[in-house]
Amino acid sequence: MNILIVEDELLIARAIKKIVKKIPGVNVVDITGHFYEAMDKFMSGIFDMVLIDICLRHDHLNGIDLCKRIRKKDLKIPVIIISSDRSFESLKKAFHAYANDYIKKPFDPKELFLRVSRWAIPPDQTIAPANLVYKNISYSPKKNEFFYNDKIIPLTKKNKALLLLFLKNSEELLTQNYLQEKLWGDYDTMTKNRNLRSNIQILRTALKKIKCYNWIVTVRGEGYILKKTNLHHEKNNSS
Repeated sequence: MNILIVEDELLIARAIKKIVKKIPGVNVVDITGHFYEAMDKFMSGIFDMVLIDICLRHDHLNGIDLCKRIRKKDLKIPVIIISSDRSFESLKKAFHAYANDYIKKPFDPKELFLRVSRWAIPPDQTIAPANLVYKNISYSPKKNEFFYNDKIIPLTKKNKALLLLFLKNSEELLTQNYLQEKLWGDYDTMTKNRNLRSNIQILRTALKKIKCYNWIVTVRGEGYILKKTNLHHEKNNSS
């Protein structure tokens, strides 16, 4: 889950980021206070939710206008308005622009966490998020933990995000660009590329400890696939 915060007051934006980063499954949280920059970031396709303040750094366009433009491109992505305007008229405009929710400033951190968490769960999982399972590996959205034969797999937050991407797309090729976009929000620098390789290696080491040898297969020049190798291959690699 990647979240874009559109808020022109940096201190408030950072406070919101600190809160939503604690939501299980949230990985990348990016901030901007500019209308057109926000639209460019949204159009990159890497964000799964947008939090928008009504007042933005543009003379004629505001957060409601941004919500309308987002809705012309995507009807499903959760859009939440966060605003100091507590009037009914502002609330009405937000919902007429098809915002999913409206949070009034000053907000209670617990309320913000609860409301954003609500929309972080896909619509078809609002009653009881189902565990993701591939072979003997499973993921619990409620606990934000991975299990192998019902035992927790110790992972860093970044490697949880990485394994979740593989689990959601098991036995499918995931390109390096796709993984870097989802993990860091872009794929522009060599540093990110090296970080991806490093995290892949750390994840492979964690899987090796639970006897899942070579489950992350490298497709040279293209990317990676989560695929269980055959038992004979695993035994050869364990010796």
